[in-house]
Amino acid sequence: MPRMSDPPTPADPILRPDATEIPAAPALDCSAGLLSTGGDPELLDELIAIFLQTIPGQLAILEKAIDCGDRATAGREAHSLKGAAGALGATGIRELAIEIEAQAGHDDLEAVRPLIVKIQSMATQLRQEHAAGLIFGPPPTGS
Repeated sequence: MPRMSDPPTPADPILRPDATEIPAAPALDCSAGLLSTGGDPELLDELIAIFLQTIPGQLAILEKAIDCGDRATAGREAHSLKGAAGALGATGIRELAIEIEAQAGHDDLEAVRPLIVKIQSMATQLRQEHAAGLIFGPPPTGS
């Protein structure tokens, strides 16, 4: 039986693109995202879509930087990810990016790989919630 600390596997619902299960905790703090967009939900929705398009590339750059031992690039990419996630209210991704940025300057870069896996998982969850229209709360139920 997997432990809570074990990273998700491709069989876990969070990593499968066809998954219908969404964890109880939302991937996005909508109020924080709306605060940074001046309360404009359409703008926040647009920014989320852009973020979801760009995060795979950012994570690929991070992984390549780790492969090459390039601390400077890993730190810059983590800093960029931290800012983008923070502006949207994706606080879980932001916190992990902060940790990656800090570790890029001090520790063995290999130690950040599990954090990238967690970010991928959170991005998958955000993608699912966004596609299901759950960012601004659950859809209304019929009366």
